[in-house]
Amino acid sequence: MSFDMVERGAYLGYSADGIRWRREPKPFWRTPVDAASWGDDTVKSMIYDKLKNKWVMYRRVTPQESERLVAMPGDEDWQQPDFVMRVMGYAESENLSDWGNYRIIMIPAAADVEFYGMTCYNYEQVYVGYLWVFHGALDTENIDIQLVTSRDGVGFTRCCRRETFLPAGPRQYFDYEICPGYQAEPIIVNDEVFLYYEACNYDHGGDDFRRTHSVTTAGLATFPRDLFVSLQTGLPQVCRLVTRPFTVEYPDLFINAATWGEGSIRAEVLTRDWKVIEGFSQDESNTVKGNALAHRVGMEESQRLCFVARQEVRLKFSMADARFHAMVQETDDRKSGILPGLTSHEAEYSSASVIL
Repeated sequence: MSFDMVERGAYLGYSADGIRWRREPKPFWRTPVDAASWGDDTVKSMIYDKLKNKWVMYRRVTPQESERLVAMPGDEDWQQPDFVMRVMGYAESENLSDWGNYRIIMIPAAADVEFYGMTCYNYEQVYVGYLWVFHGALDTENIDIQLVTSRDGVGFTRCCRRETFLPAGPRQYFDYEICPGYQAEPIIVNDEVFLYYEACNYDHGGDDFRRTHSVTTAGLATFPRDLFVSLQTGLPQVCRLVTRPFTVEYPDLFINAATWGEGSIRAEVLTRDWKVIEGFSQDESNTVKGNALAHRVGMEESQRLCFVARQEVRLKFSMADARFHAMVQETDDRKSGILPGLTSHEAEYSSASVIL
């Protein structure tokens, strides 16, 4: 996939060996702004959406195109407005030939913020995306990354009150501007997530990029598996986290979580209408303590979820001085993936946490 800056539009290319490529003669997506040649809408990403069995494209467009996202004859004379901003657009196809469902899916709320692009992928049963947020204030003009999630690949939530997920460095630092490239999904090696990104040490606008020491390089961010965000306890008393109803499909439950000090997590299994299931009360649950990627919940054989298989249940977690990242149902045992313990001081840093 490429964008032609002369003929203006997004084109597909094909190759039998990955070396010699042939480009389609016509663009598969050309917007009115593309036709008019006054908008730079080149940033885009495409994935094969395994949850929809469709090809999906995310690209930046302008709000002026909200009524019609596909160019028509005569759009070459489309007039440029006084104010131009970038927002996120969407389209999908079952065969890479017939495209449809064009729409705008995300618009920034602040006048000095634009969405320059988004890399998105399927993660289990949800969508995880890295939104490229351009800050256009004259004293800033850089790009950082916010985490977004969705259950349908169209309606996205900017996580953790729109806090920065991958922050840019200070001015003239190697990653003053960050773009997570077109890496379709993170690389996971030994429970460590590797996220590669493009980094620039110059301002986005003006001639700053012409400085002799202005460079574009590759950066790498790493973090333990599933530690994208967390729910963290606030006040000293016990906080409670209850899941939505779901059907039990696998026999064992593991949680990715951390506690500190005297903190702990205990679980119980409820019916859909909030009644405790016999044998699965909090008092009968094991106590989770420490910091690990896979704490087993319910150590006794009688507390395995296979005893409530195919039932619709809720899980209720009672937490104190704790941080909850993720949970997973499994058929096999998981390595605990023990991480360094947290202190109460370290737990105060929660840039990607929501306080319960």
